[in-house]
Amino acid sequence: MNSKPLNRAAATLAIAITIAACSSTPPPRVELQHAENALAVASEQSADTHAAELYSDAQRKLSDAQALMKKKKHDAAKRLLEQATIDAQLAAATSKARQTQQQRDQIEASIEALRPAVEEHASSDAY
Repeated sequence: MNSKPLNRAAATLAIAITIAACSSTPPPRVELQHAENALAVASEQSADTHAAELYSDAQRKLSDAQALMKKKKHDAAKRLLEQATIDAQLAAATSKARQTQQQRDQIEASIEALRPAVEEHASSDAY
């Protein structure tokens, strides 16, 4: 009995199993949780108001990734979830920065509003 065809068949089967194992990526559950958590933090930071475009992009990518997961396209879903996480984190940071700037502007406006009264009081004390 010739063993060459048997060896070839075994090698072909081994390659097919390897390819099938590589293509059946598990669902990116950890990445999904990270994206959902990042969006929750962004929401707590009012990113939907102060960084609306970034927040909306993150939500859209999360939604698209969930649709891909239903279609068993886990590699593509994982990439989108990673992008959604980063977008949500950026939205949260941007929102926080914009809110801090608004607070700073309000404090500066209050100082400017009080300046004439302080100067008048200082000039009246000089006499």
